[in-house]
Amino acid sequence: MGNGHGTAEPQSRSGRSRVKTIPALMRQVARVAVVAAVVLSGFLCGCNNGDAASEATACNARGIVHAEAGRYAEAIPEYKKAIAIKPDYAEPYLNMGVAYGMLGQHTDEIAAYKKAIAIKGDYAKAYANMGAAYNDSGQHAEALAACKKAIAIKGDHAGAYCNMGWAYNELGQHTEALAACKKAIAIKPDHAEAYVNMGVAYSGLGQYAEEIAACKKAVEIEPEFLDAYNNMGYAYNNLGQHADAIAAYKKALAIKPNSAETYYNMGYAYTNLGQHTEALAAYTKAITIKPDYVDAYRNRAVTYYSRRDYDKAWADVESCRRLGYKVNPKFLAALRKAAPREE
Repeated sequence: MGNGHGTAEPQSRSGRSRVKTIPALMRQVARVAVVAAVVLSGFLCGCNNGDAASEATACNARGIVHAEAGRYAEAIPEYKKAIAIKPDYAEPYLNMGVAYGMLGQHTDEIAAYKKAIAIKGDYAKAYANMGAAYNDSGQHAEALAACKKAIAIKGDHAGAYCNMGWAYNELGQHTEALAACKKAIAIKPDHAEAYVNMGVAYSGLGQYAEEIAACKKAVEIEPEFLDAYNNMGYAYNNLGQHADAIAAYKKALAIKPNSAETYYNMGYAYTNLGQHTEALAAYTKAITIKPDYVDAYRNRAVTYYSRRDYDKAWADVESCRRLGYKVNPKFLAALRKAAPREE
């Protein structure tokens, strides 16, 4: 529990190194340019009329409509219908990959992109999307290779550079990540994800003021960008600007009220300001959302100790033990001295 017996552990880094993707940016959808009559025919007749190409196009279009409404599970059968009608149609494979990705099924996602590339070898979108899928799967070297392929085909592919930055950050190569994100932004100045990934690179280099500036650019572009506010809070905490960190976390919670990590990090900021009541409330909220959140139990135990609420501190110590966490011996010694008990 920190180096001293009354010190909270640092804020959580959970989820900081990656940005959740959205189909229109880091994962691209292959959109179909079809006249309304063709699309409507597919909707009304279930893709049974007209020539094979028109039928397949209509099914692909219907899948896109489902996906754009967030109905990814419903989109996949439409893409499969398009492929069954026209097996050499690369775009439904790409779009099916995006749908699988949004459902968290990254093995299937990667397989779909590989199918698209087998049909269309110079498919930069498929390579760039595969980079995101590999990143999501923790296969960052493979992600880099896929992104480099995309860039070799299409040198101005902003999404590929952004995903490359993500991979480099995960590999701890923050200088390379920074260069990749700057390339993405030079190509697409309103690339909010690239700014956030650039911020993560700055953070990895210990340049927290630059991370804050990058995150501010991201929220100028996309005001509801959750990761930008969370990362901004992280950087403010590292600079000792805890009140600013709390303000950033409150904005994040306005977007996603059930984020245990955000409450935990906000608790850390309150702890550093000596606002123990507020810190306890934040840690408790984190635990309510995520009952096995050992970091929150640990820091709440320290906070209870600081308030001389030793019974509650002991209760949280027991929760840490139950969850398999080895409690800091210095903290335990201090707690035993203040409130001895049989263990």
